[in-house]
Amino acid sequence: MIVEDDPGAQEKLVFYISKMPFLRLKKRFLNACQAYAYLKAHPVDLVFLDLMMEEFSGIQLLESLNNPPHVIITSGYDSYALKAYELNVQDYLLKPFGFERFVRAVNRVYDLMFPPENTDQASPQVNHINTVREYFFVRHNYKMLKVCFSDIQYIQGLSNYLIIKTARGPVFTLQGFSQIERLLPPDRFLRVHRSYIVALDHIEYIQKNKLKIGDRMIPIGESYKQFFMSHLKDHHLI
Repeated sequence: MIVEDDPGAQEKLVFYISKMPFLRLKKRFLNACQAYAYLKAHPVDLVFLDLMMEEFSGIQLLESLNNPPHVIITSGYDSYALKAYELNVQDYLLKPFGFERFVRAVNRVYDLMFPPENTDQASPQVNHINTVREYFFVRHNYKMLKVCFSDIQYIQGLSNYLIIKTARGPVFTLQGFSQIERLLPPDRFLRVHRSYIVALDHIEYIQKNKLKIGDRMIPIGESYKQFFMSHLKDHHLI
């Protein structure tokens, strides 16, 4: 569950959660009062909790719960870290945080819930995400072709296939957008349009609702623009 009063920060968490195979988002709230009522009646394993919210703070929410779930704090302030740890939170993510830091936090919770040494515990058979991997494989011309992240400029979706535009030339694949998107590191690639994923390193400039990569002007979809600009700000790129 997400409890976060900043819509942009909430969307970022939704995106990160979607990348993790052992996480499923049950509910998200913009205020802690609604979250408290939900938690009283519904079991949740993990809460991503902002601290500074109007009327009812994240700290007050934690103090009000008799049996709180695992909690990862997401805050723009480090002054509450000691108090949060006194309330037995699992991690404290200081905004802006990237995907790699997020992965470390959720892997810590996963290890608490499913200790590797406990072979009697039934747990999902998933591997932790390898944050240093620099490539993936796609189906291309009856073979699995290795594609390096650093070579990708953008990915374009057409009617029934994708074009992965790389420095070595285009790669055509029948794999879907959602399947490819899960393989890409989200701190380096962003969906900016229903038909485009772009590599941030290859953006030459942004102009109104378009951006330029190589000789291509790529549209920024209206529904993607806010998250795109928030991501750039969070990573100190603008």
